[in-house]
Amino acid sequence: MKDKGFLYKYHFVHIDNLEETEKFLSEMAAKGWMLRHVTGSVKFEFEKCEPSDVVFSVDVFSEGSVYDTYTIDSNLEYIEYCKKAGWTFICSAGKIDYFMSADKNTPEIESDQAYKLKTLEKPLMMTKIVSPLLFILMGLVFLITQLGASRNLVFISSLHFTSVFLWVFIMALDIISVCMYLRWLIKARREVAAGRKIPPNRFNLNFRSAAVLLAVLAFLHTAAVLFFGIRFDEKEMLIYPFIWIILLFTMFLLHCFSAYAEKHRLDRDTFRILYTVLLPLGCSAVIIILITASVIFLNGKNKEHELVISSEDLELFGDPQVFAVRTGEDVHWGHFLMAYDRYTIEAYDEEGAKKLEDPDYRPEEVVVNHTWSFDVLRPGSQAVYDLMADDIREKRFRLYGINFDIGEAERRPELESAGITVWNIRGNYGGIMQKYYIYDGRTLIGATCDEDLTKEQMQVIADSFMR
Repeated sequence: MKDKGFLYKYHFVHIDNLEETEKFLSEMAAKGWMLRHVTGSVKFEFEKCEPSDVVFSVDVFSEGSVYDTYTIDSNLEYIEYCKKAGWTFICSAGKIDYFMSADKNTPEIESDQAYKLKTLEKPLMMTKIVSPLLFILMGLVFLITQLGASRNLVFISSLHFTSVFLWVFIMALDIISVCMYLRWLIKARREVAAGRKIPPNRFNLNFRSAAVLLAVLAFLHTAAVLFFGIRFDEKEMLIYPFIWIILLFTMFLLHCFSAYAEKHRLDRDTFRILYTVLLPLGCSAVIIILITASVIFLNGKNKEHELVISSEDLELFGDPQVFAVRTGEDVHWGHFLMAYDRYTIEAYDEEGAKKLEDPDYRPEEVVVNHTWSFDVLRPGSQAVYDLMADDIREKRFRLYGINFDIGEAERRPELESAGITVWNIRGNYGGIMQKYYIYDGRTLIGATCDEDLTKEQMQVIADSFMR
């Protein structure tokens, strides 16, 4: 971007490859743009000048900090030392100083390669080792949770499914980054021990490559989220593209805040707290609010599918005191690799049946004699069903981060003859024991009711779900 004799460019400064930045600055000077200022080690400001053949030295000041918003006193002494060696000081950004010289024979600022490598290792430890390992640890915790106690959610919701792949991709990048850095560090130590210069680390993304990678990742994830959200009618998925917008806006805010801190000369500790804690926490809070809102207002409110049961079949759920039976509200939690639906069937007495005939009736005035609730899980493939069957054989059932205890129920010969197996699932799901029935080896039906289902009731319910 050009503005009245000034040019702004974005460039990543990698302290394990400062030669790349020095070459970049020399090329800009040859084009007639001299470095004037650097903000946040990313935004470079150039001033129009005569094309010149000059050399630059980008140096890491060991006593500096990335949170320094102005040149500290100890750095001023170091700058004076460099000036006496023939270097012209241009600016500093954090702990990085920028020097220029018109004489290509000006001696190198730091000729002791062993000391220089030691100076680089400390900041690189945080950016190349600690930060990636923290992301890898976070990813492992997420994957263990999603593929462990909440594994069925990955089958039910495409949101959890795509999130798993996103974290796997991020972890893979971090693992590759750590390995390549360690490879470079070993090589650098060998070169220094042999009396040679520190080799540059070529495995670094420039600003354009990083932007393209982030854009592609955001596009692919957003496209997958929108496709699955529309295809499987998961409305809660539609909130997630906004998270990428918030993340990009957070990066923009951090950059703006760096410029503000520099302009107002905030001290190192204040800048560190605001930059690394308060701003990220604030943006994280916005993301959490969005996710929570999607869960509260959208989750379980997907397209409803009518529970198809004929009036004759519904009579199976009645008794001499029941005069009307109807299906209640259906809630659908996802239809991805496995459908998870919840249905209710309500039975009413004579008075309630009469009130139901009135179009202006109020639900609270109607007395419900009996209520049956059904949780229905239908694996969409044999592989998914086999995984659930393995869990049942191992006496567990995974959902919402809870490993429910499973025990085989009393034998029901009349159900077994119809290919139906009964299991008891006990957990802290509202303190209720749910009896799950495996129907035809494909469908799991959890019935929350006062008594076991009969063969005929089971047949009607299962058949209606299969429709």
